[in-house]
Amino acid sequence: MKPLRFLMLNWRDPENPLAGGAERVTQRHMAELVRRGHEVIWFANDFEDAEPETVIDCIRIIRGGWRGSSILHARRCHREHRPFDLVIDQHHGLPWFAHWWSGTKCVAYIHEVLGPIWRAFYRWPTSTIGRVQERFFQRLYAGVPFWTVSESTRQQLLSHGVRDVSVWPTGTDTATIRIDGAVGHAVDVHAVRVPLRAEPRVREQPGGDLSDDQGDGSFEDDF
Repeated sequence: MKPLRFLMLNWRDPENPLAGGAERVTQRHMAELVRRGHEVIWFANDFEDAEPETVIDCIRIIRGGWRGSSILHARRCHREHRPFDLVIDQHHGLPWFAHWWSGTKCVAYIHEVLGPIWRAFYRWPTSTIGRVQERFFQRLYAGVPFWTVSESTRQQLLSHGVRDVSVWPTGTDTATIRIDGAVGHAVDVHAVRVPLRAEPRVREQPGGDLSDDQGDGSFEDDF
């Protein structure tokens, strides 16, 4: 099979301090493409003290721009490194609009429809504007194939007018995971109350401890 070239557009890369589960899953998918002999460029927003380019897990990472300007830098990246066989336009509230400017086959990749999550991060009216624009832009993507990780998100996208949605469930690491590790950033959207309820059961395990939370989110005091 002829090696293919992929461009992943994601506002964060694995080294971004704000990177989360979506970036971890994306990294695994892209690394597997590279392992199979394909070429992947991952374009992401710049962040403080970041290198313009790096390589992570054999994936070439190119960074540029901040919120509001990163799409212009993404277009430049595409122009300088084309041709690509597929552009993966990952949605995090706002899309990259790649199907309008890339001239390349595109697929939209989304982990969840934010919906009420907007209220967890923003006050009114920003939260309401966020929800409305998200639905609006997903309708604009109605003709673009979507890839998501759950049936519930698929149903939400279909209700917003998207016509073609495939579900590829997220896999699971097979390596041993320490039970006394981090829970993640302590913010409401990460359902901090669930690990809090689980803590007594974790403590029953040898060495079990949830006290070393990795993050400084808005619900850190609940620990």
